[in-house]
This record gives sequence, structure tokens and C-alpha cells, in this order.
Amino acid sequence: SRVKVLIQSAATAALGLAVYDFMANLDAGYLDLSAPVSTTVLCLEKDAWPMRHSSASWFGGNTWTDWYEYRENMVLYVDKRRCMGNTSQSGVLCAKADVPLNELEGSLGVPLLDHGKWPVGRNDAVEMYGYLFLAFSFIMWLVVLVHDLALLSARYHNGVYDFAAIRKKFPCSRLLYTLWGFRFFKRLLIGRGILCCRRRCFQRVGRFWGILLAPVFLAWFVVAYNILIMPVAAIFYIFYPVRLSRVMLFLTCLAMAIFGVILSVHACIWMSSAERRQTYAINWASPTLEGGECICGCVYALKGSICTNLLIIGVGVA
Repeated sequence: SRVKVLIQSAATAALGLAVYDFMANLDAGYLDLSAPVSTTVLCLEKDAWPMRHSSASWFGGNTWTDWYEYRENMVLYVDKRRCMGNTSQSGVLCAKADVPLNELEGSLGVPLLDHGKWPVGRNDAVEMYGYLFLAFSFIMWLVVLVHDLALLSARYHNGVYDFAAIRKKFPCSRLLYTLWGFRFFKRLLIGRGILCCRRRCFQRVGRFWGILLAPVFLAWFVVAYNILIMPVAAIFYIFYPVRLSRVMLFLTCLAMAIFGVILSVHACIWMSSAERRQTYAINWASPTLEGGECICGCVYALKGSICTNLLIIGVGVA
């Protein structure tokens, strides 16, 4: 039985790593090369084009200054770092650019344009989803492993708390539930009003306000759950891994469901319009006539099929 639990938990971790690898380690095969976002090839000074997943991108001397600069004013950043040498690639149509095949295996670059039409930062969402999925997968693997091994243990199988025991043994859980606001929202919908100075208020109009403010409550539920309930539960879980394993498993599944819904909606938006999709740059080195070297690149959006795969992942997680 313990071997089966270990195998199942390892399969969960492997699935999480596979999805993370799909989201985070993007390459040229993910991009729609038939429809470049940038019209012509843009060439900058050597090492001036910020790359994804590059050690220099994090530990370089001017890394964070450059990061702020090209997000604050992309056109100014490009103008200050244009390639000053004469290169045959500069100004060539991206649809007809000659790109060495070995350059396609490298990391994709940050989408930089010299006209500033598309906002910078459109290459971050998919990677952020990948890191979130990796974190949730790790938590899920750990919680499932501890929970199942505890149930198989003659010593700890009675020490796994359910929600009734949590309310009794951890009184602060009631405070978290109150801060989450669901009880307040439920009382409005069923017409019981809210307690104010030991008196019930809004009993007659509570249902109206509950329905009217439902989108606000829904947004608060999502935000409060992820920035309040989950972090507090995780901290308590560190000190009580066996007792809180069942509740933590439920909370993690609910958090992943929220994550899956958000990813699905985001993927639908990307699928509806190519202009809304994530963009990345394909870069390659180009020698100048003076004997120097510049880095050139073109910007492309994600393929529609990749957005469909992201939608499938989101629906599957939800």
C-alpha cells in the first residue's frame, strides 16, 4: 500500500513538471511564424536584447535598470540601443528574414518593437501560470503523500482532522472564515441580514444588495482565498502536517480549481483574437560590415493550437 501511495504521488509530481515544462520552456515551435507582429527586423547592440531564461537576465550589472526602462518606455529603450553598424538584416521584412536554424534552439527574447504599438510584458502570463502550476503540483504531491501515509499508519490514522475537528482545535479558523466574507454574503442572500451592534440590519433589502454586489463578493472571495486563507493554512500546515493534511488537500484542490478557471478564461481570450495573445521575440546574431556584431530579432505571437492546449489544461485542472 505504501508503495502504491509513493507511485501515485510520484505520478502527480511528474504530471505537474510536464505541464510546467510546457508552459515555461517556450521555444520557436510555439510561435505563429507565418504572421509576424513586427513588420521589419529590428537590430540592437550586442547583448542589448533581454532574453528569457538567461543567467545574465538576472545577475547582470544593469539588469534591473534595463528591465524597468524597457517596460517604462520601450521606444526610448530601443532608440538608445540600436545597432550602429551596417548589417544586412536591419530593415528586412520579418517574413523574408534569413534566420540561422541553430539560433531557433535558443531562448526566446522579450518582445521589443520600435513603434510601441503593442504593450511590453505580453510574454509573462503563460510563464507565470507555469510557475503557479508547479507550486500547486508540489503542494498537492506533498499533501497527498502525507495524508495517505498517515491513513495507512496505525499510529497517525486517527490524527487526521476533518473540518469539525479543525473548528474545535483551531479557533482561528472561524476568524479566517469570517474574514473571507462568505457568511456575510450568505446571510444577505437568504434575507437574514447582517449583525450590527447585536441587531440584524438589511433584512428586507439584503437579498437585493447581495445580488447587486455578487461580482464584488466573488472577486473578494478569489483574492482573499489566495492571499489570506491559503498562506495562513500553509503556515499552520508546516507545524501540523498530519492533522491538517485533509483540510490542506481540500484547500489546495479548491485553489487549483480557481487557477484552472482563470487560465481557461484567459486562454479563451487569446483564442478569440490573435492580437491579444502572448508575444515573444526570435533573436539571432548578425555581423556588421565593420566587423562587429549586433543582435536582430522579430516578434511573433503564440499559435492558436498552443492557446487551445492551454484551454484544455485549464479545463482539466478546474
